[in-house]
Amino acid sequence: MNKLIVRLVLISMSLPSLAQAIPFEAACEPAQKTLVIGAVGDFLMHGPLQVQGYNTRFESIWSGVQSRMDEVDVMYANLETPVAAGVTRGRQVTNGGVRPVFDKNIYSGYPVFNTHEKLLAGIKASGFDILSTANNHSMDRGPVGIDKTVDAIESYGIPYSGTRKRGSNKSFITYMHSGGFDLAFIACTFSLNGFNDPNDQVLECYSEKSKLIAEIKEAGRRADAVIVTPHWGIEYTNAPAARDVALGKELLEAGATAVVATHPHVIQPIRKHVTNDGREGVIVFSTGNFISNQQGQKKIGLMAFIGLSKSNKGTWINGVRYSPTYMGTAQSGLKFLDQSGAGSSFTTLVENVMKDKAGFLPSNAKLVTNPECH
Repeated sequence: MNKLIVRLVLISMSLPSLAQAIPFEAACEPAQKTLVIGAVGDFLMHGPLQVQGYNTRFESIWSGVQSRMDEVDVMYANLETPVAAGVTRGRQVTNGGVRPVFDKNIYSGYPVFNTHEKLLAGIKASGFDILSTANNHSMDRGPVGIDKTVDAIESYGIPYSGTRKRGSNKSFITYMHSGGFDLAFIACTFSLNGFNDPNDQVLECYSEKSKLIAEIKEAGRRADAVIVTPHWGIEYTNAPAARDVALGKELLEAGATAVVATHPHVIQPIRKHVTNDGREGVIVFSTGNFISNQQGQKKIGLMAFIGLSKSNKGTWINGVRYSPTYMGTAQSGLKFLDQSGAGSSFTTLVENVMKDKAGFLPSNAKLVTNPECH
């Protein structure tokens, strides 16, 4: 009998586990409705990407992961660039508007970004449902750049959160309805790269924390789930900063359902936090870059999937999965890491950072956030 038990244990250890490393107590509770939110990182629009996207259609750059994006109900990303037609690097507004020729004095990459509105056409075409516009590059074209970016995004009918036009007292909360769920998104940033915000156009995570907390509480009174998307962290560091850990927990305690963060340009782990009132929340500390022209581990990003369930008892998280992505050249574009041929060192890096092999979703697997229930 002892030999049989040992043999069964060895067999079970050799099989792929369906149990998630981040267990959610209500994962298998009966639900009347379910929904999956997909989240990626930064649209970090370096010069070669801008030229490639302008000439060929921006969505062709990330078409390698489109099939997975099509599976989710709500798709989120961070727009880390102004989309300010006719605003030069010197923040002067030209009379030309959207130039028929790609003008590098208007559209530029690091250190002060601005991208042609064809990017928004690609974002719309590929099915992104919500964008964050609050990040350290929000002010790269000044207050007028934010105004023109808001106008451009609204002209494409894409919901966004984190910024507003001069003179507006519009809430930073963005509400949407999807699959029987009322959702609220709130974006904020830790920095504006030293630029001032004289017109209160950008919600800041730390210096305006009381305002952020108030927005979360307000959203919680109207929405089934509140998703906060802070731009925070220490660049190129795979471990979350202590102050971000503390703020993430504070946002969940205030009523947020999930926190999905960007800025470090590399991936950071996903962790669960149980609030004082017993809710299970989740913090995705950094999804890394979505598309960029950065090198090394900065080519790796996360596509995170947060499953929500809803019944007359309320709304809860049923599970979280992730798929690593790999950004090649502007021409070769974005692929899933397990399809990219990028090498085992990147896979090892992801495993060491995430420490959650069971949460990994292979690119050829069906998207299920609570596989232990099926």
